[in-house]
Amino acid sequence: MQAPPQRLPSATTQPAMAALGSDVRPGQHRVSESAAYTVGYALTEKKIQSFLRPELLTYAREHGIQFKRIDPRTPLPEQGPFDVIIHKLRMERWLRKLEDYMHSHPQVVVCDPPSAIVRLWSRASMLRVCKGLEQKSESQGWPGIVRVPKEAVFDGTGGTIESVVAEAGLVFPLVAKPMEANGSETSHAMALVGRREDLGQLQGPLVLQEFVNHGGVLFKVYVVGEDVTLVRRPSLPDVSESGVPVGLQQIHRVSGHAAAEQLQSCPRSQQEDGSVWNPSSRRSQRLRDNRACTCPACVHGEHPEPPSDLVHQLAAEMRHRLGLRLFNFDLIREKDRPDNYFVIDINYFPGLAKVPSYEMLFTRFMLSLVHGSRDGPRRGGGLSDEGSSA
Repeated sequence: MQAPPQRLPSATTQPAMAALGSDVRPGQHRVSESAAYTVGYALTEKKIQSFLRPELLTYAREHGIQFKRIDPRTPLPEQGPFDVIIHKLRMERWLRKLEDYMHSHPQVVVCDPPSAIVRLWSRASMLRVCKGLEQKSESQGWPGIVRVPKEAVFDGTGGTIESVVAEAGLVFPLVAKPMEANGSETSHAMALVGRREDLGQLQGPLVLQEFVNHGGVLFKVYVVGEDVTLVRRPSLPDVSESGVPVGLQQIHRVSGHAAAEQLQSCPRSQQEDGSVWNPSSRRSQRLRDNRACTCPACVHGEHPEPPSDLVHQLAAEMRHRLGLRLFNFDLIREKDRPDNYFVIDINYFPGLAKVPSYEMLFTRFMLSLVHGSRDGPRRGGGLSDEGSSA
């Protein structure tokens, strides 16, 4: 049987769950429209279509939440009142306007503060927040050691890419990622670099990470307030020491449904040992609802999920370091050292519609913010120093 996405239990979610009421089921109206809380949203058209789906709008309305679109060009005070604001627009004027609104309307919960989000816009700064995770996970006895892949930043100036890689002591193969992480198709256009002589085909700015063999399986960890959900996804195949691909291998997605489609059509590549590196040979079956990996290896338990305790401890640490309450991160498990885990990517306000029952999850999260604001929590979340608490 295929393993379903794992909603990890947490005692800290109980107050939020109580806010929904255990006796409430979809179709029942607990709160009248006149008592509804208002969640303002400033999102791109694409995000609106993928996130504000009918099942979320209906379920949220049944539990006293109504969504109202925000025009980033119009002063915010003229569009309220709001109880919560959610947002994902990369517009400097809008972000300055939102920061000003946060200061003048401290009773409104802004999820999340722009100052905490911007560090995730660049892969050069994204994983700095993970500095010291290895020491933290070891010293506190986590059921696994967490680190980030060794990496180097090439900004296209001040030296050659070959010298940057050599100075950082990176070991091939490498994954080359665009510096900008804005969610666009170009930001997902990566490449596997098998040999030093292939570096000349790359242009900066970009980040180069050592490729870690991980059994072709990636774990996406979704953090929505205090809720943590683990979803298994198919990923890139392993690379053997004697079979490093020759030339650049273009990678447009590294996990999920899109990855499965991409890898199916990825051309076979000649390797140094004369064999071929063919991602489709290790390709997982198509994902059902883009939510779970159904490849035979996963179905038969060859790639077990990370321990629940580890995922919860790591999620809590990431939440604290990032100062965010709505994000996900990609976690891989080293194939030959299964107690070693690597955080390879972090995303703010990810595609939650891929998470099972996301409408219940997000509604519970919004209610927890509204109820928490009436008890006087920190406005907009807290910010910690990068790499602190190690």
